[in-house]
Amino acid sequence: RKHEKPPIKHSGKAFFAKNVTKEESDQIAYFRRKAVGDAMAHAWGGYETYAWGMDELLPKMRQGHNKWG
Repeated sequence: RKHEKPPIKHSGKAFFAKNVTKEESDQIAYFRRKAVGDAMAHAWGGYETYAWGMDELLPKMRQGHNKWG
């Protein structure tokens, strides 16, 4: 990973802010990257635990499914 400096402070408004400074824009980008990475890690963990080797994960049933054969 690139060296990322942690943002100064997070506010929910940062995800929808307009007319922001360069520093604020960098913070928004950081939080978005972090949110996407966290979501991907969560999804992969569920697949790996409950559906490894299957086509897809059925999260409510906590099992895999071979829909495509």
